[in-house]
Amino acid sequence: MFVPPDEVLSRADAEHGHAFDAPGAEFTHRGNQCSFEVLIDHFQLGGDPALVRLAKIVHAADVTGEGDTDPLGAGLRAIGEGGLDVEADDQRLLQLGGFVYDALYCWCQRQVTE
Repeated sequence: MFVPPDEVLSRADAEHGHAFDAPGAEFTHRGNQCSFEVLIDHFQLGGDPALVRLAKIVHAADVTGEGDTDPLGAGLRAIGEGGLDVEADDQRLLQLGGFVYDALYCWCQRQVTE
């Protein structure tokens, strides 16, 4: 669910959910890790080489000053920022973003097996 920033933590508690990518959230940036990397660590998914490869791309796209750490980061960042201009409905944007990440994960799977 999407809520105003000042309601993220209280609504997550009230709904027995998990706050994500907001100050004080359970899953948000920690140190030099983006939220995606935090989730991979938390759920012990680091054994999936394709997911680890995807995390490097997401990190480059999401962490300020780290854009040059992966050549695909700038493209993912552009898609994310441009998506905000194309689609105003958060649920629809999430659905469309899911396709992008699924496709990129499949690409990563091919890359790590070649």
